[in-house]
Amino acid sequence: REKKGLQEFLAPNFGVRLRRSLDDLGPTFVKFGQLLSTRSDILPEGVLFELQKLQDTAKPMPAVVAQSIIEREFGAPVEEVFASFDPVPLGSASIGQVHRAVLRSGEIVAIKVQRPEAPGRVESDLELMREFADFLDRRFGQRILVDVRSLVAEFETVIRRELDYTAEAEHARRFAANFADTPVVIPNVYLELSTSRILTLQYVEGTRFRDIRPLVLTPSERRRVASMGADAIFRMAFEDGFFHGDPHPGNLLLTPDGDLA
Repeated sequence: REKKGLQEFLAPNFGVRLRRSLDDLGPTFVKFGQLLSTRSDILPEGVLFELQKLQDTAKPMPAVVAQSIIEREFGAPVEEVFASFDPVPLGSASIGQVHRAVLRSGEIVAIKVQRPEAPGRVESDLELMREFADFLDRRFGQRILVDVRSLVAEFETVIRRELDYTAEAEHARRFAANFADTPVVIPNVYLELSTSRILTLQYVEGTRFRDIRPLVLTPSERRRVASMGADAIFRMAFEDGFFHGDPHPGNLLLTPDGDLA
């Protein structure tokens, strides 16, 4: 049935209950909720609004844990690798969290550190999700309008890829090359300070799109920013054939110069 009909089929507080359940179940399910929050072709607007609240809401891991992972990956104390390291994370997500640091050369960087329990937790959670998808398929079949098994299989491919930060580093470098002649800012990657569990990037100043108050921007500025975003999406999809798969407002910045990062 149409999405309007689906909204009537769902309980009035379904979105809230779904968001809270995913949050309680842990980081893998939170990530799945983030994926669903972008699927306006599947879920009605009210449910999407609730799921969007899952973006960057994960509880931070202790700074000492993040530092121990960095030291284990680099084989040296944090104070030897960086001139300074901020123990307070800039943001915390389901797979990892980001800290600000200063290199001994003086450059400011953002260090993405993978949670130590992430790989094992992802594997066990994926098994539960597959079992639940099988149950939904047997119990409701086509009544739920979505091929749940295929949706979980797609998510499994995505989240396994996200566990390998070397792939993300290579993607960032490819994006930087593709957008070199545009106002789109892609952070530089420090390969010598990146591993499969650590990703060190250029620190980019800016305001996240979800924190921008639209009325602060003039109508012409709003049009220019919207045009930049649309141009970037069209370029990725129709020219480069290589696109950002998670462009939610928490992943986009507006720099002080007015560029899109």
